[in-house]
Amino acid sequence: MSTPHLVRDRIDSFPTRTIAGFGVRAGRTAPLGATLVPGGVNFAIFSGRASAVSVVLFRIGENEPMAEIPIPDDFRIGRVWSITVFGLSYEDIEYGFRAQGPEA
Repeated sequence: MSTPHLVRDRIDSFPTRTIAGFGVRAGRTAPLGATLVPGGVNFAIFSGRASAVSVVLFRIGENEPMAEIPIPDDFRIGRVWSITVFGLSYEDIEYGFRAQGPEA
């Protein structure tokens, strides 16, 4: 009798939703900024006054964004908004955050 081969991938290395054509999941709140994680890039930003935050992705050298990914409110923990975006070619992108709200 043979034992089935088990793949032990981390559960957080798989998307749970699709937003703007990208697989995403709730991110890690630290460190802030962009961090490589298994299968993607984690984006985290602190904002005490934002009512909404998006990650804006650009191909290097281009002025127009290739995508804007709103961070769902349920991905926010306290005042830190975070999201993991899967399938990005990290070396080929630049990013920014867009915050909305009073004095965001």
